Amino acid sequence: MKNIAGFFGKHTNRAISEVKNRIFVIEIIKKYAGAELNIEDIAISSGNLRISSSSAVKSEIFIKKTQILKEINQKINNLKIINII
Repeated sequence: MKNIAGFFGKHTNRAISEVKNRIFVIEIIKKYAGAELNIEDIAISSGNLRISSSSAVKSEIFIKKTQILKEINQKINNLKIINII
């Protein structure tokens, strides 16, 4: 049972970390672009932040892209985002 608990514990910790990172990214985007995003609207993989939203929201985010990326990479130590797509 310890092995199963350890296995699920690792995955739970990763999932919690992923959710925390997404929430933090959403807060940064709201701060700079004023966009209200849900946790399902963003995905993070291979250094890319993928936004699923309207064209107007995406445009506002891309206008502030440099500031958003800078703060994300400064504030979240375990996450390096190089691009917003």
